[in-house]
Amino acid sequence: MPPYTEQCKIANYLDQKCSEIDAITKDIQSQIETLEQYKRSVITEAVTKGLDPDVEMKDSGIEWIGKIPKNWKTAKLKYAIGMLTDYTANGSFADLAKNVEYHDFEDHARLIRLTDLRENLNNPGVYVNNEAYNYLSKSKLFGGEVLVANVGAYAGLFCEMPVIDRPATLGPNMFLIRANSNITNHFLFYIGNSFIVCEQLSQKAFSAAQPKLNKTDVKTIHLIIPPKEEQQIITTFLDNKCSEVDILIKDKQQQLSTLSDYKKSLIYEYVTGKKEVPAE
Repeated sequence: MPPYTEQCKIANYLDQKCSEIDAITKDIQSQIETLEQYKRSVITEAVTKGLDPDVEMKDSGIEWIGKIPKNWKTAKLKYAIGMLTDYTANGSFADLAKNVEYHDFEDHARLIRLTDLRENLNNPGVYVNNEAYNYLSKSKLFGGEVLVANVGAYAGLFCEMPVIDRPATLGPNMFLIRANSNITNHFLFYIGNSFIVCEQLSQKAFSAAQPKLNKTDVKTIHLIIPPKEEQQIITTFLDNKCSEVDILIKDKQQQLSTLSDYKKSLIYEYVTGKKEVPAE
């Protein structure tokens, strides 16, 4: 506990320094948001207009979609999926509670939650044993599936299940989608992250007090579906383009982490007397 005058001196100095750090932090956060919007714009342009700027266009028949390439078609998602399921398809809440126990240590299978996908599975996981994994047979994951958050602030967010080196099964609060022969899972993942689909799901999810989507909400969204060979070309392009943007975003996020650590260290050093406020 330093003398009162020294406390004031330290507090004033830290107010100034922390304000400078906060301003830089806010600017970097704004840059990340701009990069995220740019990425979504690139995705939207590619999955709704294609990659050929000279392609012949036609009216989609849907006012808010506008024109699309002549050989593309529109359809509701229900005509493009082979399977739509979720965690609760395995049994009643009572049966799930009785047959599935979560472990915070590594066990037979990883239970995949939205937070895991948002952290690229680098966070501490939740696991289930072999018996629970087999009980959850209707929502086993093998990699490549499209997963859609259906509750909360991220309702409508499309994710893609990576291939991992252990058994995996779907956790609560997400839908599992496997596409049919009309569309690839990978293209569905990208179109799910376009403004076209995001806006549709946002309107459905946030129409009530608690953001939530049901299976009908998901099935009835409109998609734009190009021929399969074009889907492959577009996803390859987007894989490369989004990877470049993701590298920039990751670098900005590292800068935020460094600034946060620096701010904590700065406060610690001055309030504990490790450093003295410079003379004016």
